[in-house]
Amino acid sequence: MSVIGATVSHSELGLCDGDEYTLTTRLIEAEPAFAQLEEPWSRLSMAARTRPFQDFGWISAWAQTIGRTEGRKLRIATLWEGSHLVGLLPMVRRRYLGGRMLEWAGARAAEYCDAIIHPNVDTRRALLKLWSAITSRADYDVIRLSQVRGDARIGALFQAAGIKPWVESQENTYRIPVCWHSGPDWLNQ
Repeated sequence: MSVIGATVSHSELGLCDGDEYTLTTRLIEAEPAFAQLEEPWSRLSMAARTRPFQDFGWISAWAQTIGRTEGRKLRIATLWEGSHLVGLLPMVRRRYLGGRMLEWAGARAAEYCDAIIHPNVDTRRALLKLWSAITSRADYDVIRLSQVRGDARIGALFQAAGIKPWVESQENTYRIPVCWHSGPDWLNQ
C-alpha cells in the first residue's frame, strides 16, 4: 500500500489486506466533531511520538478554556486513510486588532506547536494537503505560527512552499524529556 508516497503494510495502519483507501481531508470546526477526534487523535499522537502539548487532552482543555474565553474558533485540518487518522494541523481562527488571524490551537499556552503526521506518511505531501484544507476559505488576513521548534514537521511545508518564515522572537526554553506515552501519564507520575 502506498500512503502519500511511502510504502507501508496495511497492518501498520490497522487496515485489512486488499482494502483500497484514498487520502481525504476533513476540516473540523464544530466542538462535537472535535470531541469525536479524541480516540483517533490519541492513536496518531502515540504513533507520531508527539509532545504532551500536542495531545488531544491538552488541546481540548485549551479550547474549552483559553480558546473559548478569547473567542477562538476551531479550524483543525485532518487527513484520513480510510477510517484512520494519519495527519492533523490543529489551528484556530480569531479576530485580533480588527484583522482575521489563523494560529495554532494551544497558542501561548503550549511549549511547542506543530502538525502531527503519522511516521509512515510522507510529511511534505501530507502538510500540503492539510494546509490546502486550512487555507481553502481564504477568510484570514494573517497566519501566525509561533512557538515552533527548529525541527518541527511544519518546517517541511515552509520548505515546499519556498517560504522563509519571519522569526518573531527566539527564546530559550527548557525541554521536557518525552519519556511518557501521553499527557495523563506525565501528570500521573
